[in-house]
Amino acid sequence: MRKALLILGVSLVVLITFAFVEVYLFLHTTPTQEKSEQIIEVPQGAPFRRIAKNLKVKGIITNEIKFYFLARLKGNLTSIKA
Repeated sequence: MRKALLILGVSLVVLITFAFVEVYLFLHTTPTQEKSEQIIEVPQGAPFRRIAKNLKVKGIITNEIKFYFLARLKGNLTSIKA
């Protein structure tokens, strides 16, 4: 029983550490130096997750899930305009 708790505890510490590193790297990574303007058509009333998926498909963002959570963290989920 004690060994199982130790393994569980170590696993949780590793998982939490990994999560913090991922969040830190995502928030502190600078955008690419390539500055190009792209026009993306957003259907009126499209949910944010669909917009994020379209941006990923177009190669504008690298991870739609991280993009979604960043927008949620900053309170920008409802400020996207079509």
